[in-house]
Amino acid sequence: MFHLFRPRRDRKALQQLIASLKGAGEPVVRGCAEENSVLECWSSLSAQRRLDEQRIADLEQELETARHLLGEASASAAAYETRFDLVNRASSEGLWDMEVVAGDPVNPNNRFWWSQQLRTLLGFNDERDFPNVLASWADRLHPQDKQATLDAFAKHLNDRSGNTPYRVKNRLAMKNGTYRWFYAQAKR
Repeated sequence: MFHLFRPRRDRKALQQLIASLKGAGEPVVRGCAEENSVLECWSSLSAQRRLDEQRIADLEQELETARHLLGEASASAAAYETRFDLVNRASSEGLWDMEVVAGDPVNPNNRFWWSQQLRTLLGFNDERDFPNVLASWADRLHPQDKQATLDAFAKHLNDRSGNTPYRVKNRLAMKNGTYRWFYAQAKR
């Protein structure tokens, strides 16, 4: 077994080493039997500590830069969202968007977004009474229009070339139960 210090002879060196570690200076180990080994280890550890400190400083700078860029991007996105909301409110059209998950147009995890204007046109207040799911729209299609509308929607979504248009007239049930005619179109 390796012993760094000999019990009595190196007691003073051990006390010096402990004192220097507390002070974060180079260890004072004069007279220690393992003086060279201790100094080599100390030098290696000190070099690694300096490298680690520099890496931490570099990472902190990268993190600060990323936070700054994220703040700018968030502010920009908020400005665009505000402009979009203003344009949408001024429009008489109800907008919607669908995010297709895994390239599957009928994936139940596909994400939908219905604009506030679309909800208003149907007599709804917000996402609580007209949630961002396909069923919010599909379940309100008039029975006589439902199959043709869904078929046209599926053809449009399944055409990966983007050449099949989605342009349909259909009736949708309002919140109060009456039906109203709508013209719907979509682009991929």
